[in-house]
Amino acid sequence: MSSPEDDDRVDDLDFLRYGGVSGNQYKGEIIPVLTSNEYLDTDELQLLKGLNFSASSPAIITIGRDIRPDLVPLIVQNQTDTLVLRAQSKAQFASVLRYIFRGDYTKTHPGNNLRDMQLEHDIFRSIRFHVDMAILAEEYQLPDLVTQAKGKIFKELERSCSDPYPPGDLIDTIPYIYHHLANNQGFIEDIAEYCVTNYYTHGLYKRDDFQHLLMENDEFNVTMRAVDMRSRIQNGGKVPI
Repeated sequence: MSSPEDDDRVDDLDFLRYGGVSGNQYKGEIIPVLTSNEYLDTDELQLLKGLNFSASSPAIITIGRDIRPDLVPLIVQNQTDTLVLRAQSKAQFASVLRYIFRGDYTKTHPGNNLRDMQLEHDIFRSIRFHVDMAILAEEYQLPDLVTQAKGKIFKELERSCSDPYPPGDLIDTIPYIYHHLANNQGFIEDIAEYCVTNYYTHGLYKRDDFQHLLMENDEFNVTMRAVDMRSRIQNGGKVPI
C-alpha cells in the first residue's frame, strides 16, 4: 500500500484513501471502463464506490467543497452521484482521478502543491502519454485537462533541450497527433518550435525517421518552415535550417 506521503506507482489508486477523498461517509461512485487488458482489484473497485463528490440534476458536480462544471460530461444519465470514465489504461485512469481530486494529473502528493512527479516517472516523461490524455480530454470535452496536457508536453520539451537527444517517442508521436487529436495546432506549434531549436544539436537533420516524417507529412513540414522563418526573423536572419 502506498503511504500518504507519496505514491510510488502511477497506476496505484490507494491515494484515494488520503486527503478526505474516500471514506464510508461518502457516496459518489466512479465507474471505470478500461480498454486495455488491465483490471481493478476488489479493493480498488470498493474505493471507487465511496468518493467525496456529488453529482445531481441539473448537471451540478461538487468535488469536496468545489463546484466542478468541467466534469459534467462524465455524469451517468439517470444515476445520482455517479460518473463513468473510459480510459486506455489503468495509469491513464489513475491520472484522470488525480486531475479530478487534486487538480493536476501528475500531482502525486496530497498535501504539497509543488510535488509534481512528472520528471520522476518514465510514463510522465512520455510525449505520447500526455497526447493520449489530451485525446481523452477532448473526447469528454474537458478543455482544462487538454490545456494541462499541452503544458506538460511543453515542460518535457523544454527539459529535453538540455539533453543530447530528443524525447524517445517524439518523432513517432507527431503523426499520431495529426491522426487522433482534433485541436492539434497548439501542440504541433510547440513541437515544431522544439524541433527547429534543436534541429542540429539533437541530430534531427541526419535522422532518417525525422527526414522521412518531413517528406511524408506536408502539414508538419509547412509548420516547421513557418516556425523556422519566424525564428530567423527574430534572430536577425541567423540560424536557418
